[in-house]
Order: sequence, then structure tokens, then C-alpha cells
Amino acid sequence: MALWECVCTVDDCFVERVSDALTKIGAVTVTIENAGHLQVVSEQERFERCRVRGLFAQIEESEIGVLETRVRLMLAASGLEHAPVNARLIEQQDWSEAWKADYHPIPIGQRLLILPSWLEIPSEHANRKVLQLDPKMAFGSGSHETTLGCLEVLEALSGSDSLGRVLDLGTGSGILAIASALLGATEVVATDNDPVAIDTAEENRTLNRDNVQHHTSLNTIDFRLMEQIPDGLFNTVVANILASTLLQFLRPVTDTNGKDASRTLPDVLQPGGVLVLSGILVEQKESIQEACSEAGLVTIQSITKGDWVILTAMAPSG
Repeated sequence: MALWECVCTVDDCFVERVSDALTKIGAVTVTIENAGHLQVVSEQERFERCRVRGLFAQIEESEIGVLETRVRLMLAASGLEHAPVNARLIEQQDWSEAWKADYHPIPIGQRLLILPSWLEIPSEHANRKVLQLDPKMAFGSGSHETTLGCLEVLEALSGSDSLGRVLDLGTGSGILAIASALLGATEVVATDNDPVAIDTAEENRTLNRDNVQHHTSLNTIDFRLMEQIPDGLFNTVVANILASTLLQFLRPVTDTNGKDASRTLPDVLQPGGVLVLSGILVEQKESIQEACSEAGLVTIQSITKGDWVILTAMAPSG
């Protein structure tokens, strides 16, 4: 079977928009991979560069120009008219399997394994709790430094105490929410402001239902669109989002009457609760720590992975 491959290189904040658009114009699969470098936008913000790969089946060579034009128009409509696009016709290969070659099991800590859904559990990891992901369905397979760092912190926290009631803010693929359930959370609420992300997370929840029910009494994970931080208090909160958004969630915003307009992350932590923050570049670490301190939180751990930092903070015991 021949197919047409289109690869668009964009900042990670545009990945979901581009992958959704590629699907709408006929891509049979869309995968995302790290392009291996950062783009500097300002002193405060930098974005990981990602390659979004769409595969279009049963395409004649004469149709490639039309499809490429559609892709470029789609990018231009999203404000990405200068995004690099690489298109080619792939001949006579098993395209349904070829894209899987770069994905491998990822052991996390001592007890967790991130496993692409088509692979068998390696014998050396047979005793681990398995979190299955299909990278076709979501941005991120657990290999990015920010996600890996959060997973390692959650695994370590669950080894010393129960994660309790967990909030995953900006859930994306749902990987951190599902991991929390496997690691013994008593309840998991996961939010995102993108409906596509919620759909993907729910698909991954279904993929892992048997695994979750085998390792915990938790019945389900509550995925929901994020209008604001949910009500109630949480023992563990994890937020793997941009540093600028973390600052907004750490610092209260007042309305015209001088009252706090919305809840902040410190507002939702139980006394002694733990906050795991990621998506923080090394040079942004100090500003996030200052915001935590201003909110009355104590930073108890800082992990650096490449250009990224994962901070863990704790609320006062009361």
C-alpha cells in the first residue's frame, strides 16, 4: 500500500490543534515526536519543538499537491504559515507498523511501567504496574522530561504514603491521572481546557480499565473540561503545564470588589498536601519557587531533567 506522509514541525502548544486538523482532512494516523530542540520565544517562555506526522492512505501521486496545499492552508489559518512542512510519498511498506518502531517500554521508579499498547510486558518488568498508552491517540507517550519527572515523583510519593485524593491539572493524554490511580489514589479528578485532550484521556482510561481495577478499588477517573480549578480539597495536586499558567494558578486574582476571583492551587490543598509542578524551564525555577513561598507553600524537592525542572511543594500541616 502507498501512502502520503506529511510532517509539520511546530511549537508544542500547537500540537493538538495541528494533529486534530490533520485528522479532519483525512489522516488515518497522527503521531507526535520531540524534534529535539527548543525555540526561544522570550526570556520568560520557550517551547519544545515537535514533529506532527500525518499519514494519508491510498493517495495517488497526482493528488499530493492538492493535499499539501490543504495542509499549508490549514497551518496558515492557525497562524502557522511559516511552519516547516515535509511531504513525501511512501511506497510499498507496512505503514501501519513502521511508525511503532521508535516506541519502547519505559520503567518508572520501582513499580510502574509505561507500555505501548501493542507490546508485550518484558519479562524483567513482569511485577510492575502497567500503564498502557497508544501514542496514536495522544500527545506524549511518557518520554518527555516533564512527564517523566512527574511520574517519578508520584511513584516516590506513593511509596511513602497514599496519594489520597488527586487532582491532575492539564491532563493531556491522561497519563499522570492513570498513573496516580495505579499507584493507589483514592480518587482522581483530571481536567484540561481542550475537548480533544479529554476525549483522548478517556480512550486511554478505557485502555487501562482492567489494570486500574486489578491494582486498586478505584472505580473510575473523572476527566472533565477545566472552567476553573474544581471544588474540594486534594491530598496531591500535579500540574504539568506552562510556567506562565502555573504562576496564574499560584497567585490569586482579585475582582473589582477586591475579592479573590477564583481558587488557586494552594486553596485546593489539604493541610500537609503535596503540589507537583512541571513544565518549568531551568531559568523559570526561581519565579515559581517565589510564587510558592508567597502562597505559604514550602518547596521540598527540585529535580532537573535536561532544560526542565520539576518542583514539589507542601502545604502547612495546619
